[in-house]
Amino acid sequence: MLPLFYLDYLKTYLPSSELLTLQIPVWLLQVNRQVRIERLASSFPYLIKCESRRKKIQIFLALPRLSLSLLWFPLIKKIISSQFKKGDRLIITIDRTQWKANNISMVSVIWKKRTACAEVSSA
Repeated sequence: MLPLFYLDYLKTYLPSSELLTLQIPVWLLQVNRQVRIERLASSFPYLIKCESRRKKIQIFLALPRLSLSLLWFPLIKKIISSQFKKGDRLIITIDRTQWKANNISMVSVIWKKRTACAEVSSA
């Protein structure tokens, strides 16, 4: 599940129903270790058809409230400012790839053998 620090932050930006809807795919990703929407939809605990669950997940993940600039960058900034002191060493990796017509950039902060990533896509 999500750490309490994330939950406290996300509670201020998301309604409780959306927060729960976010927690479920995160949990399913941790259990299944697959990032395929079809796989998540087949495991999603909603009493609706699998195709409807897949569409619900896609619509949810496309919500403007879940954008990098509005939700995730401020969270990453808060994590960095609370966990690191001025002058601490951060390892930041930047990667870019081209997939069909999409330019995908990935920025990661490596800390305590773990990585926090942010992905930016543009067509």
